[in-house]
Amino acid sequence: MKQILLLDDDLPYLTEFTKVIEKTTGYAVVPFRTSEEAIAAIERAEHPFSAFILDIEMTGQKKSGIDVAQHIRQLPENLLKPLIFLTSHTHYSFGALRHLHYYDFFNKGCSVDTICNSLKKALMLSEPDSDETPKIVVQGIRYAIELSAEDLSCIELFGSDLVVTDLLGNEQRIRVKPHSFADICRQLSAVPTLQQIHRCVIINMHKIKKIEWFKNTASVWLFNISTSKPVGKTHLPKLDIYKK
Repeated sequence: MKQILLLDDDLPYLTEFTKVIEKTTGYAVVPFRTSEEAIAAIERAEHPFSAFILDIEMTGQKKSGIDVAQHIRQLPENLLKPLIFLTSHTHYSFGALRHLHYYDFFNKGCSVDTICNSLKKALMLSEPDSDETPKIVVQGIRYAIELSAEDLSCIELFGSDLVVTDLLGNEQRIRVKPHSFADICRQLSAVPTLQQIHRCVIINMHKIKKIEWFKNTASVWLFNISTSKPVGKTHLPKLDIYKK
């Protein structure tokens, strides 16, 4: 059974949101009103949760939604599971919780449909239909390195160093041979999720958070990466579907 954990201390909101999520995603929702109950359920779950939606402020409770998120990320099976934060307050900045590798962040004044649309996209990316995991082979100075395309957010070339960023924002620096980046680009035809957007930048198109357009140029922001990535003019047509 595919399940989503929902934590919120507001009973009417919890009840309404549970119904909407189940209707729009087809997943079973397991709702909780206390952080302690949610943590206990995470530890004993016979069927791992596919995603987590956590209210940050838990009135009158010792543990907040942030505490629950920290517990979630300590368990290896939950390291890459989508995590969405909800809050009734505006003083939480987006960057302050980046260390928890959350997928999205919403004020509770936002429509539940908007939150559900984000959740559906997160579930689609985290639980792909295909059992095949496409690979990218990087030719390092000493040996070749095989990377799982599904685990990548970004690949960048800095001189003779290739910097590979995974879904959690962790970086791996690889010293590569000349023309290695060109070799990687030639492999992209077999990995449609990865696209070259600059002469030295490859991104996972499914990990785009937003695109900032400046007349005939653009910058791409990815989930869990704090800096934007430039888009070369020759690669702009690849982003036309995102242009509003």
